[in-house]
Amino acid sequence: MKRNGMIFGIVFVAIFALSFLLRFVVPTPTEDFIISVDNYSGNKSSEITVSNAGTTIATIPALSNEESKEIRKKPVDLKPGGLTISYVDKNGKKHESNMDLPDVDSTLNSTLYISFESIKKDGTMNMAITYSHGNVSVSSQE
Repeated sequence: MKRNGMIFGIVFVAIFALSFLLRFVVPTPTEDFIISVDNYSGNKSSEITVSNAGTTIATIPALSNEESKEIRKKPVDLKPGGLTISYVDKNGKKHESNMDLPDVDSTLNSTLYISFESIKKDGTMNMAITYSHGNVSVSSQE
C-alpha cells in the first residue's frame, strides 16, 4: 500500500514538473493580425500601405505576377474610420480605398485578404479586398 502511494506521488510530481517545463518549450498560440495578398493579374503590383486613422499598420512590398505574400502583425486597437488601403501608381498618383469596419475595435484574430484582379499599364490596380473578424466579414471591390 505504501509502495503504491509512493509510486503515485513520484508520477504526480513528474507530470507536474514536465507540464511546467513544457509550458516554456511549447509556444503559445498567436492571435496575430494576418494580411494575405495574392497577385495573379499578369503585371507587377505597387507597394501597398494598410493604415488606420493615419497610423500605418503594415506595408506590403510590390509583388510580381503569380506571387503571394502573408504578413503577420501584432493586433492593434482600431480607431474610428476603419482601414485605409493605399498605393502610388506609376504616374505618382496616390490611390486610397477606405474600408469601414462597423463594430470592430481591434485586429485581434483578424484577416485582411487582398487580391489583385488587374493592373493597368499606368499602375492603376483593381483589387478585391476582404476583412474577416470572427463572424464579421466585409468585402469591397476597388
